[in-house]
Amino acid sequence: MNQAEIVRRFLQKREDVDIHETGFPCVAISRQSGAGGHFLGREILRQLLENKRADLNSGWEMFDQKLCAMLAQHEGGEALFQSLLNEEYRRGVHQSVYEMLVGRPEQYDMQKKIFEVIRLLALLGKVIIIGRGAVCVTQGMPQTIRIRLIEPEKLRLQHMIEILQKPAKEVLQIMHKQDRDREQMIRTFFNKDINDPLLYDLTWNTGTVDIQEMAAAVIKMLEMRMERLKPKRPA
Repeated sequence: MNQAEIVRRFLQKREDVDIHETGFPCVAISRQSGAGGHFLGREILRQLLENKRADLNSGWEMFDQKLCAMLAQHEGGEALFQSLLNEEYRRGVHQSVYEMLVGRPEQYDMQKKIFEVIRLLALLGKVIIIGRGAVCVTQGMPQTIRIRLIEPEKLRLQHMIEILQKPAKEVLQIMHKQDRDREQMIRTFFNKDINDPLLYDLTWNTGTVDIQEMAAAVIKMLEMRMERLKPKRPA
């Protein structure tokens, strides 16, 4: 049973899922808008397939859009999927009005569920998790390699214009909103600054370091992390 199937069962009936550490590592990637988190995730997966270690080169999955789709399917609605996908964070009066109308903090409920799933994925290992607060959720979990990607705004803007095919001014507004929402979510739920370097094992400037080089370095760390996670034999 792969990680996605275990998550589906967990969302349906969590008591049916036996959660335990597998001894496999995972990767959590935080990124500035347009800094290339998905590019790095896909390159890590590609290079893992070419790795010679049989216990490391198969069974990996990347969770971002997939995680959003699974949660939206369980909780219901295309609108929810788009909100999760864009990492939208409802702030201030909008959230307060919702809570007065329905009697419960919708966003807190959903974020709590996301964090539970992320922790489950980290325990299962062999996953790359993009965003969603994963670098904070997995603090204290030795199997996780936490990465932050940054890049000069001018370069990130060029990437995002190519992806979104919209005018530069509109794309820049989208980027700024994404970064504000991500910063606010980390501050609200974890009381942390997303730009704090102590949250991460690695911080890379994707404007100066090649994606292939970064992926190769991550895989080397994964190999070493696998050795650290192996149960120690009695002397």
